[in-house]
Amino acid sequence: MRYIFTVTPGRSGQASLTDLVERCGIGVVPAFEEPQAHVRLPGVLGDIERRFRRRFIETHELLGRGDVLRAFAAQDIAALQRYAEARFAWMQRFAPKTDIFFDISKFFIRGLHRQLVALAGRPKIVLLIRDPLLNMRSFVNRGKDFRLDNNSPADTVNELRMPADMPPSGLYLWAWTEGYLRGLRLAEEAGLDAPRCIFTRELENADAMAGHFSALEIPFQRIEIRKAMNTNESQGHGRTELSLADIEAFERWREAVPAAIWDRLHFMRGYDPRQHLEIKR
Repeated sequence: MRYIFTVTPGRSGQASLTDLVERCGIGVVPAFEEPQAHVRLPGVLGDIERRFRRRFIETHELLGRGDVLRAFAAQDIAALQRYAEARFAWMQRFAPKTDIFFDISKFFIRGLHRQLVALAGRPKIVLLIRDPLLNMRSFVNRGKDFRLDNNSPADTVNELRMPADMPPSGLYLWAWTEGYLRGLRLAEEAGLDAPRCIFTRELENADAMAGHFSALEIPFQRIEIRKAMNTNESQGHGRTELSLADIEAFERWREAVPAAIWDRLHFMRGYDPRQHLEIKR
């Protein structure tokens, strides 16, 4: 079985990519932030069951968060190896059913990435890239606790160290940047092919996605595009609409990032939010 791992901060089109791979790919299993907690009980009992399953069955650590984040921040290699081996064993269950396992998850790059790549041999890496401002606003709209899915920006293990007490906009812009920096570093360290960059907007372009499938060596049938999924809107978190204040917050944050760090994100060269984004005043 071959492996493809996705590097993404989340809120970048993973649901749409999963749907596209599931419908059009041949001999490939897309796993969207798996394993999910398979809750069967209704209402309040379901909430209790979910907490139980995340602790003992489809655990946070098997998913790639929880104690994984803390082990990564502390560089507890023994713990990371143990968690990675458990997740890799879970992935092996799909081997009889597929030729390719496509891990579409924001948690891959949060801590287990080095260990999973070593276990998987020479996997392919995909950078799923959404505009950083839209990504930040989408996360802020959800009002989620940043610490549930991220280590601290101040941790020494980071590619980009920044203050831990930034406002939510800064925290999520940091997470966007840090994830891609880790992905690029991972490919270099492991001697992998250059990561394949898939921009969120390309998920609505059949020709572009056919090119990506071919480059990733995924056999496919005719690419049929569906309307992009907006899981924020469907869950009642509102549309992702930017304001002038968002643009100005990005520009202040961008000035705090060393030029050498930003230059590593080659796919962002020439990025100008005032030119490319519609600003609602």
